[in-house]
Amino acid sequence: PLLDPPADTPTAGAHRLLPDLGAATQDEETSDSDAYRLTRLGRRLSHLPVDPTVARILLEAKQQGCLDEVLVVASGLSIQDPRERPTDLAKEADEMHKRFVHPESDFLTLLNIWDEFHDKLDELSQSKLRKFCKAHYLSYQRMREWRDIHHQIERILREREKHQNKLKPFNARTDVGYAAIHKS
Repeated sequence: PLLDPPADTPTAGAHRLLPDLGAATQDEETSDSDAYRLTRLGRRLSHLPVDPTVARILLEAKQQGCLDEVLVVASGLSIQDPRERPTDLAKEADEMHKRFVHPESDFLTLLNIWDEFHDKLDELSQSKLRKFCKAHYLSYQRMREWRDIHHQIERILREREKHQNKLKPFNARTDVGYAAIHKS
């Protein structure tokens, strides 16, 4: 019970979403049809400071062996799209963005943007990196935000890993394949 309960619409949405994610089950011990109990998975999801759907994606990625790649995608989904498309320069922006596009997957397109940015991050000064972003119609500010969120989530996952000793160690990127990323 809450002192100031949220509106019915978000609560009803949560009551639908959490069981779908496997995070809650309806409490059969009470006669209240709105009583739910967190599952073990629900408790694990609650420790990640992201949307429950994004947290569920991350936990599944760990099981699929593609956590590094999906962590990039999940943190990218947590921000506004870093691609810029000014109306007066839409054609030029589309041309520059083509280099990142994966023909079958928007998720892999996000990975391509991340990889390209991080390749340049290692070799360019900050001012040249800003120019790279401007030339490729990427928001430098959103790319930094994406990177910060990625590091925060990664740090939380590593801290939880130390206490649980159940997560696989974070390895360098591996080619785990299209299916595992999309299943997550």
